[in-house]
Amino acid sequence: MVTGQYISFIESVAQSKRVFTLMGEGESALSTSLHFLDEEGNEAPVLCVWSLEALASYHKKEGWKNFKLKVIPLEEFIENWCLGMFFDGVIVGVNFDQHMFGKEVTSLELAEDLIQQLEQNLINIEFKNFKDLEELKEYISSLNNN
Repeated sequence: MVTGQYISFIESVAQSKRVFTLMGEGESALSTSLHFLDEEGNEAPVLCVWSLEALASYHKKEGWKNFKLKVIPLEEFIENWCLGMFFDGVIVGVNFDQHMFGKEVTSLELAEDLIQQLEQNLINIEFKNFKDLEELKEYISSLNNN
């Protein structure tokens, strides 16, 4: 089930070129990881993202009821958010359901999977700090090797 949700997320986001999350006053829609630990051995923070506006909007309740929907262009998500989450030690929670269950993945793994889907579908996007997908892939690979 989770694998299917993840594949659906990758395909949908590559086509729409948009990712959705919820943002509060100076904070993001964060949860805690069930599968990843931070450097101190605590549950790693998880940024929740969704492929569809309706999925993200559904979660505007309880602790996130005053949060606002944030639409992130895919190029910004990969270049700024995924790389930023890597450096901040934040995991990505993809298409979490009503029980807050979904795929948890490192931000670099997600970026690589999104890039692969873009390449498979011959979808080109432009970045601010990288000349193309290939240069970004090389940079991500260098981060993975350190």
